[in-house]
Amino acid sequence: MSDSQYFIPHLEWESIPFPVTITKLTSNNSLFGFADDSVLTIERTEDYRLTGAIAGTVLEPATLNEEKYVGKGNIIEGCTLIGEDEKGNIVELTNCHLVSYHTNSLNKTANGYLVQGNLIADKLAITY
Repeated sequence: MSDSQYFIPHLEWESIPFPVTITKLTSNNSLFGFADDSVLTIERTEDYRLTGAIAGTVLEPATLNEEKYVGKGNIIEGCTLIGEDEKGNIVELTNCHLVSYHTNSLNKTANGYLVQGNLIADKLAITY
């Protein structure tokens, strides 16, 4: 039996209550330099693309431009982000890329600068 007997692929998106807010983040790429207590909100665009905003503290915003976060040349490897949504479900985003960031912080706090970044991802999986 194929999986298509149990779900309709083009309707799978409709069961996910967007926006999805993710906390307790971990990453295979140091969360792009954001602190562990950062919060990520994922949206789905009208053309089914996954976009998100990550907000948290960064020790030094200039480090977000380092090669390990933005890649070398034309080859950019995405990272995997794993966390929990507000209901405690495990959420995994694969092939994530930080596309921009900004800060309105003029003063550094004890934990760093408050920064918001925008990202894109290829795949979202929620383990209920």
